[in-house]
Amino acid sequence: MQKLGSTAEKGFWKDEPYPALSDTLYYEGQKALLSQHTIIDEREKVSVFRFWNQTFTNTELGKIVSSIGFSAVEYFERIIPGCEMCRSEDVTFCLAGK
Repeated sequence: MQKLGSTAEKGFWKDEPYPALSDTLYYEGQKALLSQHTIIDEREKVSVFRFWNQTFTNTELGKIVSSIGFSAVEYFERIIPGCEMCRSEDVTFCLAGK
């Protein structure tokens, strides 16, 4: 689990100053990644945003895209820079032709 806290004068979540608390959790049994962001505005209203992502191995993804008629699957890894919320080695792009 990764926890981050930050503040902003304005930014992605609000056009006014706000603190943001972010958690990243990986549920290995479900192969699911949760990115949760808790944003508090100047009136102390709390908003929670949750982004769920399913994870796949290249083999699993290849079987899925092949089963719906795609072929010529290519994988591209480590092409984006890493950051505090994402490691480059954790992101793979897939190109499939039909």
